[in-house]
Amino acid sequence: MAFSMIGRLLALLVRHGPLVLALGIALSVLVPALATFLGPALGPFIALLMLVALLRLDPGELVALARRPLVPGLALVILLLGAPMIVWLVVGLLDLPAPLAQAMVLNGAAPVLMSSAALAQMIGLNAALSIGMIVGSTLLLPLTLPLVMIGVLDLGIDLDHGAFAGRFFLYIVVPFVAAWLLRRHFGADAFIERRSTLDGLGVIFVVLAGIALMDGVTARLLATPATVALYLGAATVFNGLFQVLGALLFSPLGRHRALGLALCLGNRNMGLVLVLTGGLLGAEFALYVAMAQIPMYLMPAIVKPIYGRYL
Repeated sequence: MAFSMIGRLLALLVRHGPLVLALGIALSVLVPALATFLGPALGPFIALLMLVALLRLDPGELVALARRPLVPGLALVILLLGAPMIVWLVVGLLDLPAPLAQAMVLNGAAPVLMSSAALAQMIGLNAALSIGMIVGSTLLLPLTLPLVMIGVLDLGIDLDHGAFAGRFFLYIVVPFVAAWLLRRHFGADAFIERRSTLDGLGVIFVVLAGIALMDGVTARLLATPATVALYLGAATVFNGLFQVLGALLFSPLGRHRALGLALCLGNRNMGLVLVLTGGLLGAEFALYVAMAQIPMYLMPAIVKPIYGRYL
């Protein structure tokens, strides 16, 4: 009986996911002590999100993508290398503060948001391609992110590759191994049949991670509201424009696949970049990461009717 009630509650969270995400962001700003309390747990929340995303994966879907690697491969190149180069060229023409310009380029280099599959489900899209993009972009991150940080931005920072690799192992490799062990013990079908439950857990961990990322934002909002507004505007423009660009760029693939890839292109896992770099990129980057959560959390409620009409 208790498990049935929990299942219904999790399904309710998924059904009202956009509203839950928006309320989570509002709560983090209105109750800054909660964000401060959850801030140290950001890494574990991200690892749990990765685990949930992997458990809801149907291995057959990844095999199907691997058999036709051209589309996902091209999408990953555009997502991890093309996007940061586009942003780098555009921000070079604008009079933006250097930390903001750098953060936007790194936004383009970030992997797909781990909850993109759940967001796709909320909006009415097939989540299979989103899962492929999540897995591919996350596993390639140790190769592509340092390339952008050092080769494109030339940040002049001393990136501790050993610490970077350790955090990648802890927050990414461990969830992969845990998902494999759980699937081997219970069987893949046991998790595929409970995707709605996993999506509900994903919503919970997304909200918790989002609140953790907002640590310090309320104080910054009161102290420098113009800077916070600028960073929020930049993150919102990034999200919206890359979704539009993705929809246009991938339109030959059909509306469902194009919109699924557009969702991935606009919604990036900046929290993972923040965790893996261990705060090395500074307070301004952390502020941008926090601001990037707001359009990602509010966007499903905004784009769901738009995507619905387009589909």
